[in-house]
Amino acid sequence: IGSTEINLTPLQDNQFTNCKSELKYFQAAVVGTITIASPTFGFARSIQNENNGWLAGSHEWTETITKAVDVVTGPNRLYEQMAEHAREHATRHFSWQYQNAMIRSGLFGKNSAKLEA
Repeated sequence: IGSTEINLTPLQDNQFTNCKSELKYFQAAVVGTITIASPTFGFARSIQNENNGWLAGSHEWTETITKAVDVVTGPNRLYEQMAEHAREHATRHFSWQYQNAMIRSGLFGKNSAKLEA
């Protein structure tokens, strides 16, 4: 995925796809690839439209892909900025080293902060 500029993750918007994680966004972002995704629950929580990727409703895919291609092929550095925002966001929110509080909460419950040394 690191050899591509745009990662496409179209999903129907339904109960099943809203239960899917934003893993495809994370996998692309950590290697500097920008994602266009359907605005399902996980993707809408992770992607800030036109900042670290794009969200595209079912009727917006053609327009959004056209915008993305323009960003990739354009003379400005917008693609690099978006890719860096995506990488920073994915690293800050999904990397293992930032999951300590969540792991403690899952293992020890709400009051796990008291267990910090």
